Amino acid sequence: MSTADGAARPDHTDETDHADLVELGRVRRAGWTRVVHGAHRQVAPPAGAPDLDLLAVQQVLPPSAVLTGLTAAGARGWWLPLLPDDVPVFASTPRGSGRVRRPELRVARTAGPTPIETVSGLRLSSAARTLLDCGRLLGTLDLAMVVAGALHAGVPRTAVEQAAHVPDARGGPRLRAALGLVLDGAESAMEVVLGALCLVLGLEVEAQHEVRDADGRLVARGDVCPGGPGPSSSTTAPPTGRRTRSATTSAVTGVWAPSTGHGSR
Repeated sequence: MSTADGAARPDHTDETDHADLVELGRVRRAGWTRVVHGAHRQVAPPAGAPDLDLLAVQQVLPPSAVLTGLTAAGARGWWLPLLPDDVPVFASTPRGSGRVRRPELRVARTAGPTPIETVSGLRLSSAARTLLDCGRLLGTLDLAMVVAGALHAGVPRTAVEQAAHVPDARGGPRLRAALGLVLDGAESAMEVVLGALCLVLGLEVEAQHEVRDADGRLVARGDVCPGGPGPSSSTTAPPTGRRTRSATTSAVTGVWAPSTGHGSR
């Protein structure tokens, strides 16, 4: 299933709002704790409960608001770069829907309504919108980790490419650059970093490279294989994950630029 902008819907979509686990207003009962001004959550949630901090924050936002950027990426379980402890909750809401001011929130105003995907009771922006908003906050290498996490979670690469090429979309140029550093088949954030290093050095690189013996039996599999396949490589067709610097020159340019927001190195 996909959204209106072509991004894949998460398999764990859940319409349950878990409203009994959070509460607005002043709560002084035992077993509850304050999250932000005017919103509280249970201290000991039941097994399988969603992120109650985000669920509580969501209660102070307008119904048309969505969690986006790094917040939505984390809620989806995508890989994230190392972030400071005081990263705010990122959300967006259409203009005219009312303002919410909390020191723990960063709320962007959009020209129109944003498609909503409900995941474990949380209203999230689409995968494409989430990545574009991350592109406004992160440096290229940090963003590449998030993109790789989205692909690993099942978001089609074509959907990310389409989002990256939306005319005049803020975050689009950075998203295009980050996408050029992501190898198909990467299974961890560190593989993204190693693959990007190989590309910067001008090496042909392949993710999840299989090594087989003379009888075709799998001997080993390397996370990242620089330099292309050797004589003992897999005899299968060349994987789509192999990349070269010539194919990603524009993406690699400026890869070490400092992040413009949270997640900088």
